[in-house]
Amino acid sequence: MKLAYALGIDVAETYYQPIAKSCVIKRYDRIFDKTNQIIRLHQLDLCQLDGKPSNIKYESDGGPTLLRCSQLLKENGVPSQDTKRFIQWIFFNLYVGNNDSHAKNLSIYFPPEEGARLTPFYDLLSTSIYSGLSNNFAFRIGGENKPSKIGRNQLIAMSEELGFKSNYVLKLGEELSNKLLAILEKVTNDLDQLASVGTEKIMLQRLSQNIKTNSERLQTRFFKKTSEK
Repeated sequence: MKLAYALGIDVAETYYQPIAKSCVIKRYDRIFDKTNQIIRLHQLDLCQLDGKPSNIKYESDGGPTLLRCSQLLKENGVPSQDTKRFIQWIFFNLYVGNNDSHAKNLSIYFPPEEGARLTPFYDLLSTSIYSGLSNNFAFRIGGENKPSKIGRNQLIAMSEELGFKSNYVLKLGEELSNKLLAILEKVTNDLDQLASVGTEKIMLQRLSQNIKTNSERLQTRFFKKTSEK
């Protein structure tokens, strides 16, 4: 979450509570009115919008596809700048190895005088660092859900399916990967100051190295035209 924030991606505000050893997330769907009363903003995740129960959130189980997620955003009047964020979200999850980035992790809400908006992102994590979890990405990209088999051709196919020019999508992805690799060490060092015990510091370094290695590998596969025969 801190890495996404440092990249300029709109995410829910988070901080680490060392005594409870917990990540605390500030609710973005609560605001104060003029009388200092709390107002709850209406929020719906994309499974709810698509009429899918919570146990059908993965595409492989019959949950929304990336195309359907894009359609739901458009159908509900979400502006174009949030569609850009949607694409950045896809790339970010690929880079950090978040294979659990299903449709319930995307929501729209209705801030006053703004209309429908894609909410700040939440539940961003790296699942690939943990053994025993699925190695398949939550969505198919260009017909493929195994990250090791997703390449430039799959990204181009995804772009066309979603109705975007492939050069635009590839540029967004490349810019994000370049910036991620440039700031990853600083974000890691900042978080290292919060780690209270050795095991936390070791886990943080493992996570950072995993993201670095994964991002570099995908960057080569996605954006070097000669890398894919």
